[in-house]
Amino acid sequence: MEYQIDIRSLAEVTAFIQINNLQNNPAAVLLLGGDRLTCCDKTAIAIINGKTVGVVTVSYQGESQDGTPTIVGAYVLKSYRGQGIGKAMLLAAIDFMQRKRLKTPYRIDTVSKAGQALVLSLPKETLDLIQLNHLGNLLDMFPE
Repeated sequence: MEYQIDIRSLAEVTAFIQINNLQNNPAAVLLLGGDRLTCCDKTAIAIINGKTVGVVTVSYQGESQDGTPTIVGAYVLKSYRGQGIGKAMLLAAIDFMQRKRLKTPYRIDTVSKAGQALVLSLPKETLDLIQLNHLGNLLDMFPE
């Protein structure tokens, strides 16, 4: 399936949550809700046939505003997983951070086995720009 990746405003994330009725989805809320979104500046989105199917959020100053550029959250709709969309969005977000000349390393915290595997699947030259922190497998407790 062909998809397009764009960098957009955070309004896209709010619309994505509402259109896909993700307000009560524990994984989506944990990754994209509340202060996890308010600290962010931009989002990479994946679009298929005009529909947003995934988002990756970027904070220039980090989740705690400590000055560490961070990929805060990543979410792909279940029916679109396993097609490389999450990886493409992560790569686009990291490329965007580089073009903005944000300082490295870029922080990425993972909270699932799949999230950790996704980050570790990135090319070595990209992994060299990242500080990966695996914080456990909390999201694995919420099967979708």
